[in-house]
Amino acid sequence: MQEEEINLLDYIKVIYKYRFSIIGLVVIASLITTIVSLIIPKTYEASTTLNVLSPVNLEGTKEPEYSVGTHVNLIKNRSILSEILKKHKLDLPPFKWNIFDFEEKIKIEEIPKTQLIKIKFKFRDPEKAVLILRDIAESVVALSKDIANIGAKKIGGFCQQKLQFTSKELEEAEKNLLNSSYTSELISLEREMDYLIEKKEDLEDKYSLTCLNIKEKEASLVEAEIQIKEQDKISNIQITQRRVAKKQNNNGILEKEVANNSLVQINTKEIENPIYRELEKKIINISIDLKGLKIIENKIKNKIEDYKDKIATIKGKVVKLKRAIDELVGKHEIARQEYLNSFNIHNKNEFITTLGIENLRIIDYPIKPIYPISPKIKINIMIAFILSLFIGVFLAFIREYFSTINFNDFK
Repeated sequence: MQEEEINLLDYIKVIYKYRFSIIGLVVIASLITTIVSLIIPKTYEASTTLNVLSPVNLEGTKEPEYSVGTHVNLIKNRSILSEILKKHKLDLPPFKWNIFDFEEKIKIEEIPKTQLIKIKFKFRDPEKAVLILRDIAESVVALSKDIANIGAKKIGGFCQQKLQFTSKELEEAEKNLLNSSYTSELISLEREMDYLIEKKEDLEDKYSLTCLNIKEKEASLVEAEIQIKEQDKISNIQITQRRVAKKQNNNGILEKEVANNSLVQINTKEIENPIYRELEKKIINISIDLKGLKIIENKIKNKIEDYKDKIATIKGKVVKLKRAIDELVGKHEIARQEYLNSFNIHNKNEFITTLGIENLRIIDYPIKPIYPISPKIKINIMIAFILSLFIGVFLAFIREYFSTINFNDFK
């Protein structure tokens, strides 16, 4: 059989030839689609929005983790869905839903870059869809609040125990501070140290006076020695003058005098110079006084050193006692601060727990939908129109093709 070329005009001719068949098919398909769309029960979709709040940080505890994903899982909690299923009798005819059927009707969306969760629910009755979705949202919020409050109560119990513990520690620290004998011992040692310091200062004053007296005696001794040397010179001059006046002619006698010059000199001094004798007595007395003063000086100096040693010993004891007292005061202050912190934390947590911890909130309650989401009559008719048109054209070409075939040639 010879093939024939078909141009665009031939296609148009075929379509025009079978135009009534194509139009009829399109009309019938559109009518059937319209009727079916009107007969099929309408489905409505209600929606609500939940806001995952920032977690409440209870004092003295680690901040809990309540993410958006956590609450998404709470929405899918089957115990909640099972209760709502029974409450609205969705498990009974005509629905006879099970928990899996119910889950399929619920759509959960996490809105990106926010703490918002959108829940959608599909149902035939728009009013009942709103009621069911409201129950789902409120049940999830209540469950989230219950979980948070249970955790808060456990934390509150821990804070209560800590408060009692710190209270006992504070009482013990106060008792140790009040019953301590350190303070009385410190006062006694400080009084003793003040007494020793006063005594030491008196001895230092006496030591200064003694040193001054020693210096004065030493100066007097030096002056007396100078004076006695001067008297010694005067006496020697007087003796020489007397020797010349006698003019002894006997050389032997003169030599004897020269041999015994020193003895004669001394005797002459003692006999004929009373000032010399007074100065000698003065030197002896000053020497005796000076010796006694030095003995007194040494005794005072030794006593001062003893007092210094005693004061140093007492200072060491005072430092130890002050450290012990500071340690007790420090422990008391630490215990007091810990008690105050525990008290404030406990009161704050009690206040938060009393108000109730809210981690999830409904910010957009569901409202009754006006328009159904299915069936979409206009879209269905348009799809039926386009499909039936293509099918009609396709069938027209098939019919035209078979009309050109001579079946006798196959026999």
